Amino acid sequence: GATTVEVAVGSLAGAGGSVTVTFDATISDSVPGGTTSVSNVGVVGATPTEDPDGGGPTVTPLEVGPDLAVTKTDSGVGAGPGATLVYTISYWNQGTENAAGVVLTETVPAHSSFNAVASGGAWSCPDGPSAGTTCTLPVGAVATSTGGSAVFAVTVDGSIPVGVLALSNTTSIADGGSGSPDIDSTNNTFTLASSLGEALITGSVWVDLNNDGLFDTDEPPLAGIGLELTHIASATVTPGVVAADGSFSFGGLAAGSFVVEVDEATVPAGIIPTTPAVGLISSGPGDSVDSGVITVAAGQVWAADFPHVGAGSIGGIVWSDLDGNGELDTGEPGLGGVSVEASASGHTWAAVSDPSGSYRFDNLPPDTYRIEVTAGGPADAAVTAGGLPILVGLAPGVDIDSVDIGYHAMADLALAVNLYDAPNTGSPITYIFTVTNNGPASSGPVTLTALLPGGFDFTSAADAGWTCTLTTQLVCTGPAMAGGASTPVVVNGMVTGSDGVTLTILGAVSSTTPDNNLTNNQAALSAGIGALPQTGINADRVGLSGLLLLLAGGFLLLWAVLADRRRREEEEPFGG
Repeated sequence: GATTVEVAVGSLAGAGGSVTVTFDATISDSVPGGTTSVSNVGVVGATPTEDPDGGGPTVTPLEVGPDLAVTKTDSGVGAGPGATLVYTISYWNQGTENAAGVVLTETVPAHSSFNAVASGGAWSCPDGPSAGTTCTLPVGAVATSTGGSAVFAVTVDGSIPVGVLALSNTTSIADGGSGSPDIDSTNNTFTLASSLGEALITGSVWVDLNNDGLFDTDEPPLAGIGLELTHIASATVTPGVVAADGSFSFGGLAAGSFVVEVDEATVPAGIIPTTPAVGLISSGPGDSVDSGVITVAAGQVWAADFPHVGAGSIGGIVWSDLDGNGELDTGEPGLGGVSVEASASGHTWAAVSDPSGSYRFDNLPPDTYRIEVTAGGPADAAVTAGGLPILVGLAPGVDIDSVDIGYHAMADLALAVNLYDAPNTGSPITYIFTVTNNGPASSGPVTLTALLPGGFDFTSAADAGWTCTLTTQLVCTGPAMAGGASTPVVVNGMVTGSDGVTLTILGAVSSTTPDNNLTNNQAALSAGIGALPQTGINADRVGLSGLLLLLAGGFLLLWAVLADRRRREEEEPFGG
């Protein structure tokens, strides 16, 4: 019945004084039939008289009727092919009216059949109906604030298509329609996706440059390569493609046996497979690998890696090119222990020549390779036939065994200069350049270039077999020199400078053949006019201007020697 509630609010100020009072009421779980609203009246009063503006009743409509709701759960464990999947259905009435003639409705999910024995109750379906069959269970009257439960079970098919991850099942509830409409129809259905024990087969396909079976960061993926996953029980073939990073994945697999294969017809030419690596990442019952067959159990993750290697090779011989002709002649010995490196596309391969001088790089993919020696080459010898590095273009699946590296012993030219006459104004003076080949090899034709000092007038230069020409500098050319040979080149002239002037002469020697020591190819001498002759560089006598002249001339001559050497070493790439 009605209840009166009084709230004392105290005094209120005039001219707009106010206070707010909140009044809450809870509707009973059940109300008399035909009740559609509740009414509330609030009255405000002051002693001793009533406020003429006291409030009237507030009417609130009621939602009247049953409110049936349903949910469901499964066992929470993936059910594989042939297993029984049991759903527990919970239902209740949270409305204001009792519900009569309540019925649960189920549809047998795809890839399963109804299991009457495990379901219990009086479901309308007999045992065994296949996917898509509608089954109902009458539960009768459900009073307000009450509910119940039921069991619905199915048997999973023995063969599940690849890619099917779960069975989806929907339950609905409704009454017979004899009373008020259901207050909220949104909770009359519930859908649950039950896992079938999803398994995963994943892996990588790449070019294993070092052939160690590991996918290293500098090894290229074989992106875009085709794969096939075959489900043995159903003979279903699922295609796949290797991703840009070299990975692939076949997910959503039910328990069963599978074979993964790379479509080698899609692999680039010159790339061949090696031994696949198959292993279990997360274990479970029933693991086995037999003749390439992967048998997965519920929830397992398998890795199936497919490394590939190149089908080409590059090799040759490192040898002592005794005659320096760039050809491997009979009787010329190999050089063992020489470290050779091949590099291409950011990766390097290393090899060491055996006692016969042979080296080889196997399992190479097609590319352009840079071949060079990193250690072990003779220090006093130069590479003949174009020098290093050697560029080799390797076509798919080709073996190149003729990238030979010949070493020819080099000469070591050295230069010294002496002055045998005291430089005096108006007197003749003679410089003697001594050219020596320290070996071990003979040199080619030799050139001596001399920068003559100011205060010196050139008159002649002579030595047997040498020819000298004076332009802005003195250039003398001579014959080849055997190892250990030495020859003087005499330069004559007159002193024209005044006493106290320093005469500085600078010379450099070079040849058409490589030199194994360029640090001794220059010589300089300074002497003051009216002073005793000086041999070698004497900083005290040369002075700052003399030193600058000496260094400038030295760099000029050294540049000429190095430029000539560089020109001889630059060659076209070897191979195609």
